[in-house]
Amino acid sequence: MSAALARGASIRNEAILRRAIVEGARSVQNCADGSTDRWSLGHGMIDVQASHEWLLKHEALQTLQCRYVLQCDTRGSGNAAGVHGRGRGVYLREPQHTSGDVSSSVSVTPVYDSQLEWGGGGGSSDARAAENRKRVELDVQCLLRCSAPWVSCAACLPIYSGGKSFDVKIACDSLPAGGAYFAEVQGFDSKVRAPAVH
Repeated sequence: MSAALARGASIRNEAILRRAIVEGARSVQNCADGSTDRWSLGHGMIDVQASHEWLLKHEALQTLQCRYVLQCDTRGSGNAAGVHGRGRGVYLREPQHTSGDVSSSVSVTPVYDSQLEWGGGGGSSDARAAENRKRVELDVQCLLRCSAPWVSCAACLPIYSGGKSFDVKIACDSLPAGGAYFAEVQGFDSKVRAPAVH
């Protein structure tokens, strides 16, 4: 961040910084068989140089001026179920949850930093007008990709200021019983091929 600010970058929100850290992270092989356990390390170890380079390349993108809140209709229990059955992912553990295909609806909602800072009601009228223009102009054609063949979803998702939902289908019967499996759906801004959502 210091290097970006020193060269005059206009980093206005945490969404851009967080995305740079996530996209620049290095995957680390932390299992005996040489694979990566995403539950232990998440996106991986922070790579400052890669994050800085990613920030330089993508800082001006409109799609990065906000962060995206994702919520899934979930099955199961515990922390994965979230509040009122809406969590950040689909967590399937019990046999009654993993027989056959499982579908879950995922909502994607853009949130701007100013909504958190002034709750949509404070700040100057010029600042509010500029922020509202950014919200209304938001039009992201998000290309969706699944990281595993046993997960499927639509190929494209248009995201506007009010957000949008899509369905994810998990083919549980195609997986051997007794294993732990991880997959994610990634969304890329079709105009610039930059990541928008995970």
